[in-house]
Amino acid sequence: MKTNYLKLWLILVAVSASAATCLIAADTADTPIAPAVATSGVNGYSSLANLVVVPASTPGDSPIQRLGSTAFIWERLAVNPNGTTGERRNVSDLRTQTIEKLEIHNSTLNPGQTSHPPHRHGNEEFIVLKEGTLEVGLGGVTADVRHTETVGPGAVFFFAANQYHNVENKGDKPAIYLVFNIHTAATPRTPSESTPSDPVPAGKLNSVIFDWEKSVAKPTKTGSRRDIFNGATTTAQNFECAGITLNAGSTDDSPTKRPEEDLIAVKDGLLDVTINGITARGTPGTIFFVASGDTRTVRNATDKPASYHLFRITTELTPKAAAKVAAK
Repeated sequence: MKTNYLKLWLILVAVSASAATCLIAADTADTPIAPAVATSGVNGYSSLANLVVVPASTPGDSPIQRLGSTAFIWERLAVNPNGTTGERRNVSDLRTQTIEKLEIHNSTLNPGQTSHPPHRHGNEEFIVLKEGTLEVGLGGVTADVRHTETVGPGAVFFFAANQYHNVENKGDKPAIYLVFNIHTAATPRTPSESTPSDPVPAGKLNSVIFDWEKSVAKPTKTGSRRDIFNGATTTAQNFECAGITLNAGSTDDSPTKRPEEDLIAVKDGLLDVTINGITARGTPGTIFFVASGDTRTVRNATDKPASYHLFRITTELTPKAAAKVAAK
């Protein structure tokens, strides 16, 4: 009798293991750019992150985990209620090969709500408006001259280091936006509140609000391009942002392998992004992180134009070959 029970138990274990294997295969089959390291989330952030383990430079120290190329599919991000203000989707709070910390989250701001009072911080921040309208405020404390502008979907705002800023939803529908915070070795400390914004050094990119609808689209062989900004910032050697539209079925340039790290945020349509030969399909709001040295292409998977925002970041940790690539 005991032998029969043992046989039955072994059969059940085998069946369970087989079922689990099938579930894993089914789950990862449509998540091609999958985590390399099993994780339930880092610092409370998305479990979708592809973590690359880097051996410690000092013997005895713990290995370092950094963000590798990842597809953060919009529909798979966990939704966290944020009181009466709205919702929040946490994406990343990790170091990369060239960025000391890349913090990304997505916010939903209900009508009549403000993100926060005007504040500032040493790290630079940029935002993409996915849905709705926002009043974007720059300055507004002590001697700062406050400037506001109301923008709609596709808008991009860049907040320079230690420049006061905030956003407010004055529309009648929730506003959804993607938030990116960059920390590098050059990030300055944050001064005490109630003092004016720090001046932006000469030759560095100042805070800017970019309205997609008012911008000029320049024709390209595959669609069109909106040049948003391209230059050095207080904390980055170079920061480029462009709005790219691909015609139906079109693909961007031949496979691109660059030393800088890229962020691709899907604006509209469906995009098939292939990184190192592995493809994931991005819906509006999806963010692709392309690590330094990885090869990627972007293809419009629909029969209508599809658009995305491209952010390209160069820091003191970016391989020096970046200068040669940028010069071509």
